Amino acid sequence: MDTATSDRGETIHLMHEREIDDRLANPTRSDADASSVSKAVDLAERENKVRASKIIGATGLGLAVIALIAIFGPRAFGGDDAVVTSVETATTTVTIVDREPDAVGFEEPPQPEETTEKIQPEPEPVKAVAPPAVTVGDQPMALRSMGLLEIGMTVAQAEEAIGGTIIEPDYSADCHQTTIGGDPLSPILMVIGTGNFGGRRITRIDMVAGNATRSGIGIGSTKIDVITTYETRIEVSPLSADASQGYEYLTFVPADTADAEFRIVMETSGDNVVAIRNGSLPWVEWPQGCQ
Repeated sequence: MDTATSDRGETIHLMHEREIDDRLANPTRSDADASSVSKAVDLAERENKVRASKIIGATGLGLAVIALIAIFGPRAFGGDDAVVTSVETATTTVTIVDREPDAVGFEEPPQPEETTEKIQPEPEPVKAVAPPAVTVGDQPMALRSMGLLEIGMTVAQAEEAIGGTIIEPDYSADCHQTTIGGDPLSPILMVIGTGNFGGRRITRIDMVAGNATRSGIGIGSTKIDVITTYETRIEVSPLSADASQGYEYLTFVPADTADAEFRIVMETSGDNVVAIRNGSLPWVEWPQGCQ
């Protein structure tokens, strides 16, 4: 390479360096424009961040307002007038409208159903009855009596004799069938009369399982046992329409004229005794008791 060419290239290189220095010290319009664009981009990014922050804050505030209105009702935020709250987000507008209860189209919120269940009062406890001083259920049955109870006694007389209580039924009738309070084997007593219960009379005594006559006949004894025990004093008669099924009356009829109004009646089904009672006529022969 010749000397002239080398000098020319060096000169061009120096000119480029000076141009670069001058542009750095005094930027041209195009450089200023480029710098402005860069700054504008930075400013736009910052503005977008601020706007987004405001939108998020407004959205959170709107949701908070919705929750507060749902909990406390419209009057907590604006008196009697309808409350309208609008919350704008970047993509959606949320509108909350609360109307007065009498506004057209307003639906009342569902009300709790009234219960129809009634609370039943606790039943009064049954009054305990002390057992009698002398139990009757374990005493033998005779023609006129059972233990210390005698046919024809008033209720008051019978209670005094046994030192116990005869239960007064809670219904009104001229004929009652009741028991002795506190006696586990109490027979069933038929009480006839009106007025004060203590003044009514015992006219019949029905056995329960566990009772027996003086001769040992009780519920479950056989028909042969009865006939063998009382022999000629037993009258056999059918038990109305049930005779075809083996039901019969075995009735003890006393020989003594002083006892003519009294009987012991034993009902049988097939070969066994199913019921026994003593008492005075006509009550002792009533097949269904007070019914």
